[in-house]
Amino acid sequence: MKQLIFLFALLTTTFTLQAQEGLKLGFHAGIPVSDTDEVSNFFAGIDGSYLFSVAESFYVGPTTGYSNFFGKTITSGTIELEVEDFGLVPIALTGVYTQGDESFIAGGDFGYGFLTNTTGSDGGFYYNPFIGYDFGGAEGTIGYEGLSVDGATFAGVYLGIAFSPGN
Repeated sequence: MKQLIFLFALLTTTFTLQAQEGLKLGFHAGIPVSDTDEVSNFFAGIDGSYLFSVAESFYVGPTTGYSNFFGKTITSGTIELEVEDFGLVPIALTGVYTQGDESFIAGGDFGYGFLTNTTGSDGGFYYNPFIGYDFGGAEGTIGYEGLSVDGATFAGVYLGIAFSPGN
């Protein structure tokens, strides 16, 4: 079921145009780092935000999404432990700065995030600094998505693409 939702979101965002203000839908994929690389080799997700212009070249708005961290098998001697997939859901505020002709972008998401398919975690501080380039029909980004919770850091470095439907 997760794969069908993921595929639907990817397909619906590929036929849209780009603008800085308004609804943005995106897809990202990357490699886990920090504490997360011990239990996952890869992550991918979808995200959405709605941006409002608050000053020339600066936009803010709410953002959310879902990142799935694919579990891996950990081997220690003769013991194997299969780590289940788990997810990260942010509820955050995003800010985006554009430079000059609005093709270079820099920004960040900050707020609360929680993990899914785990026990004993209530959530914690979510952060996602990124830089990117607006290609006119799509926006490419590179970023670092992280969640600090209970002394651990769940994080990853990713490449992403975003589109603005209807603009």
